[in-house]
Amino acid sequence: MFKFKKLIFSILFFTSFCIEAMFDNRFLPTFMRPYSRRIDEKTGLAVDLFALTGYKAVGLDGDEVSIPELSGAKYDLVKEANAMVAMGYPNPLPSELQMENSIPYYTKGNLSGYGVMMGFNRDVTKNVSFGCFTYFMHIASENKFELNTKNLNYLGPSELLEIERTRLKINRDLGLEGGVWSSTGFGDMTLYVRYGDLWQYVWKMRTIDAGVKIGVIFPIGVQRNPQAPASIPFSGDKHFGMFLEGNAEFELKEDWFFGLFLNWSKRAARTSNQRIPLKGEMPLYGVAYGDVQIKPGSTFALSPYFRLEGLNKGFGIELRYLIGWHLKDSWIDKRFNPTVCADFKDIEKYAHWRSEYFTITALYNFGKTEKLGGADALVHFTWDIPVHWLRAENFCKTHKLAVGFEFRY
Repeated sequence: MFKFKKLIFSILFFTSFCIEAMFDNRFLPTFMRPYSRRIDEKTGLAVDLFALTGYKAVGLDGDEVSIPELSGAKYDLVKEANAMVAMGYPNPLPSELQMENSIPYYTKGNLSGYGVMMGFNRDVTKNVSFGCFTYFMHIASENKFELNTKNLNYLGPSELLEIERTRLKINRDLGLEGGVWSSTGFGDMTLYVRYGDLWQYVWKMRTIDAGVKIGVIFPIGVQRNPQAPASIPFSGDKHFGMFLEGNAEFELKEDWFFGLFLNWSKRAARTSNQRIPLKGEMPLYGVAYGDVQIKPGSTFALSPYFRLEGLNKGFGIELRYLIGWHLKDSWIDKRFNPTVCADFKDIEKYAHWRSEYFTITALYNFGKTEKLGGADALVHFTWDIPVHWLRAENFCKTHKLAVGFEFRY
């Protein structure tokens, strides 16, 4: 009876997470497939080669929006002009348009990229292990604008062209780069320590793997460039972080696995230069520029998965659902004696989000047929699909395809 209670306690309170991942980026699915431990294997190494693409996003209340609109308000040339006037600039609008209440634009965005993810886990003792995770990639993104002429049908082609010239001039005056951006570099790096155990033949199951993992996130990743509105952060935008992870994986019978994990992460506050909206303009194109303290909210992720191995020798399949939710960030204006107050209400309105992914993995485990140099080797093909099944909002619907290699020995 005592052993039974001890096992229950361990699974509930020492459930560990065996997936290499970070979940606090609304633009990119920066996670790998779960890593499963084996009794006689002490070291695990995983490498994923991936490509990703996205051109749509889920907004507030689950409606479809463009990627640039995840920053907050829609783009409106009148609001840009009003903010510039408030900052002491002359009104950039042509005189015949200065009485307009709104000159809205449709915005579109897309991103694409490719790279490599790397995860490592090493058992130190029967119950203690350590590991790390990072990735290196190239990302390109683009913002496109199209004038909404619904209420401007009285204007001719020359006037409409002048409006577009005005938009481009505003961007130049503010020192903003064009609508195309790309960068190559690392994402953030995680280091963790894990405590757990692996039981055999309990509760009529072959194995139960459970533990707890705590780690830190080193912000080495490429950050968003405030002067390039199309840019996106590779990870946590230079905020240092920590995480706590939990998981239990059950081998229900030979080659039938069910797992469930829960992740919590938190980033530290940081002050950095940002675009600052003043009069309700789109935050990516905020007219002011200066120090802002950002206090990120916590991020949670929950994921059940099911895996079948040995379908035909080493072939197998894995299905996984993942939902992540990020609590609201706080933005605080740290400019010295600003002449115009910041307007962060739209930013904070969109600063919480929920993402959902359904993942399909086809795998082949060479260890089912033969050992390669004394090690188990596994190759898999994975598709991470953004979905909107429960309550997704304010996240980019980025698809990711990966071919991965795992070695355990």
